Amino acid sequence: MNLVSLFLTVAFIPSALAQSYYPPVPAGTTVVNSTQYPNASIEYKETTICETTPGVKGYSGYVRLPSDVVNSVNGPHTSNYFFWFFEARHDPDKAPLAIYLDGGPGLSSLQGAFTETGPCYVNEDSNSTRLNPWSWNNHVNMLYIDQPLSTGFSYDILVNGTFDSLRDKQPATEHSINPLADEDEPVANNTYFVGTFSGQNPGETANSTANGAVGIWTFLQTWLSEFPEYRTKDDRISLWGEAFAGQFATIYAEYFEVQNERIRNGSLRRDSNSPESPRIIPVDTVGLINGWIDMFRQAAGYLTLPFNNTYGLQVANASVQRQITDAYYRPGGCVDQTQKCQTAAAESDPKNRAHNATVNELCFQSAYLCTTTVRGPIAATQYNTFDMGHWNPDPFPPSYYIGYLNQRWVQEALGVPLNFTAHSSLVTMSFLKSGAFALPWALQDLGKLLDRGVQVTMMYGDRDMDVSWIGGEEVSLAIDHSSAAEFAASGYESISVNAGYIGGVTRQYGRLSFSRVFEAANRVPSYQPETAYQIFMRAIFGKDIATGSTVVDARYASTGPSSSGHIRNGLPVAPPPECYIWAPATCTPAQLKSLGDGSAVVRDYIVVEW
Repeated sequence: MNLVSLFLTVAFIPSALAQSYYPPVPAGTTVVNSTQYPNASIEYKETTICETTPGVKGYSGYVRLPSDVVNSVNGPHTSNYFFWFFEARHDPDKAPLAIYLDGGPGLSSLQGAFTETGPCYVNEDSNSTRLNPWSWNNHVNMLYIDQPLSTGFSYDILVNGTFDSLRDKQPATEHSINPLADEDEPVANNTYFVGTFSGQNPGETANSTANGAVGIWTFLQTWLSEFPEYRTKDDRISLWGEAFAGQFATIYAEYFEVQNERIRNGSLRRDSNSPESPRIIPVDTVGLINGWIDMFRQAAGYLTLPFNNTYGLQVANASVQRQITDAYYRPGGCVDQTQKCQTAAAESDPKNRAHNATVNELCFQSAYLCTTTVRGPIAATQYNTFDMGHWNPDPFPPSYYIGYLNQRWVQEALGVPLNFTAHSSLVTMSFLKSGAFALPWALQDLGKLLDRGVQVTMMYGDRDMDVSWIGGEEVSLAIDHSSAAEFAASGYESISVNAGYIGGVTRQYGRLSFSRVFEAANRVPSYQPETAYQIFMRAIFGKDIATGSTVVDARYASTGPSSSGHIRNGLPVAPPPECYIWAPATCTPAQLKSLGDGSAVVRDYIVVEW
């Protein structure tokens, strides 16, 4: 994951030039004051960018929630959650709603909107877009939310400061954006960006998935009931999460279901100041895209996949394999420390509130140990851990959306008062310090959701080493639910994407499916957009993942072999590096040096000479 560092500098330049760095004051927005929560509101505007299909509407804006409404999980200030809603291209008034969340934690969900599942892709100029024919809003209403607070366009308070992109590759440290006095007017250049950002106080954002769930449940209570542009006869809702957002989607969905139970049995009633009763949020599906769920099983993927994979690639030698296998199993190693973390969490922080400093530290150290000793030696190779078929630095998927979202005219169109940051190191550090990567809750909640009748759809690209399909398969088999034995006994069946293409294989029993997607990496829809789209559509509309021709009931079972490791594929030709200054992980050391000393020639945020 890329960790962003934000810093303040002071210099003197003319006032008019300094002002040009900051986003415009939002104009042309509509404000709806909440009748459910005092002092809460929705502010939004219709968008005509990205989704340019004639007659199809989009809306961007904020749900603004006072601290008392979200039980102060985000600190004392108002929580301003950014959303972008795209109506379905076909029959939006009859379409279900899918909520897309990106991972990190701290990655903006707009990365998914612009590089994977949304209506458009951003072109190389970072200033224009083209339509995505495999957009997930073809037949489904799509809602992208920047969360936890301080991610992307979401914020608590607005602070003027600077963003130093050259520090993006460095390890995260404590940092802040300091307010600028009127006379402080900083200078920007190709790597030093001046703008307005969310405040950088760790106490203002969630530090656990349980705390994040409170904010998003309250967001949805407001948005689903009071956003006037959301009108459909199909009230089904699905949550889709990528990478670490596998935990967001899973744990949030289970929290919603618990709240639904409380509403039904009368133990959760409306607030005394609110005329509205809480709303049932009917979760139909949880979707995981290379989702991070369980440290035990997914860290173990590093022991095998880099050395024995379906692409015939040897990422590192046998000595490295022995080294990381020992680090995983030895006393005091990854398994041992993760067990201690999870035992302590179950005893002292069973509600996952991250309020117990001892548990937080134990789980942080566990995750750190597993990351450095098991993942670390693989990350040190020339291969991209998110895509073994690409070298480092890897320009794919392109990050053009970051420059696009920092264009002044785009910010005007969205009605946002701050600059866009693709990743929040503040959020990442908050979750790292609470040991979120090592905790057991997501795996447990998947079993609870399945036994509640919620569908769980897992898709994993088979070139990803970080959140590998090997680990994902192990997670699918480890979920404790009433049909676990039947799921394990079901075979792998080919995924027929169209008349001439097999996109992967899937194991499915009833409402649980696990799919290995061929020739895809961490962000499956970026590599195999049609395959990912068909899996999404079949899951949403209750069809079998393999063919999309059979209505799935509780006893549906896929047929075929019990494993898929015999199916081999060839590696792609790795793309040449392209240094994009908003994403320095795409740059070579020579390009970074030229950016640092000012000798680089940059065009459309791309280094063209160095």
